[in-house]
Amino acid sequence: MPENPLPVTLIPDAHNPNPDITFDQFHDLIPVSRETWQKFQIYIRLLLEAQQRFNLIAPSTIPQLWRRHLLDSAQLWPLIPPGTRSLLDFGSGAGFPGLVLSIMGVPEVRMAEGNPHKAQFLEQVGRELGLTIKVLGQRFNQLTPQPADVITARALAPLEDLLALAQPFRYPHTRCLWPKGRGYQAEIHQANQRWDATIRFHPSLVHQGGVILVIDHYQRRKKTAQNHGRRQSEGRGWQNHHRY
Repeated sequence: MPENPLPVTLIPDAHNPNPDITFDQFHDLIPVSRETWQKFQIYIRLLLEAQQRFNLIAPSTIPQLWRRHLLDSAQLWPLIPPGTRSLLDFGSGAGFPGLVLSIMGVPEVRMAEGNPHKAQFLEQVGRELGLTIKVLGQRFNQLTPQPADVITARALAPLEDLLALAQPFRYPHTRCLWPKGRGYQAEIHQANQRWDATIRFHPSLVHQGGVILVIDHYQRRKKTAQNHGRRQSEGRGWQNHHRY
C-alpha cells in the first residue's frame, strides 16, 4: 500500500441535487481498478436496496452518495501505511469507511457497529463480496481491546473522545485516520488540554475546509491541578452516532 500524499483537488459541495462522479473522475482522485469499481457498484446497489427497509444513511445524501460517502471514505486509502494487515473502524454505520477500505484491499477489517440493522447489512455485504471482515455489535466500552494497525472513525465524536476511545486498541505503530470538518482546529485545541499528539493534516477531497487527521503517536497528558477531577474512565456510555 503506497503512502502517497493526497492531491489538493477539491470537489465543491454544490447545491446540484444530483452531482454524480464518474469512474474517470474518481480514478483521477483515488486510482482504483475496474474490478474494485464493480465491487463498489454492487455495494451501493445493496445499500440502496437495504435503505428502502432501514435508514442506513441520511436520505438527503443519497443523490450525492458516491461523492459524499464512498469517495469520502476511499480518500483514506493512500494514507494507510504499507504492510497494514488490520483495521478497526468505530461506528461503521453503513460501512463508511470500513467496508470501502476492505473492498480496496485492507486484509482484515473489524467494524464496531451496535445498530443491529446496520450490523446485519455489513455482514451481508461482506458475504456477497467475499470480504474478510468482522462486525462487532457490542458497545464500544465492552469490546475486547484487540489492537489494530489502523483505526478509523468517520463523523463519530470529538477528537479528544476519539483519542480516549482508540487508546486501548493501539499498537505502538498504530495510525489513526479521522476525517474532520471545518471545526477541526477547535477540536484539536480542546483535545490538547488532555492529550499530547503529533498530528498531520491532509485536505479533504470532498468537504471544503475539511481535513483528514493523521495521528501516529499520542499520549495522555500528566494530570495537573487544572484538570483534576475530570472523568477517568474511557468509553463510558458510548453510543454509535452518525452525522452523515
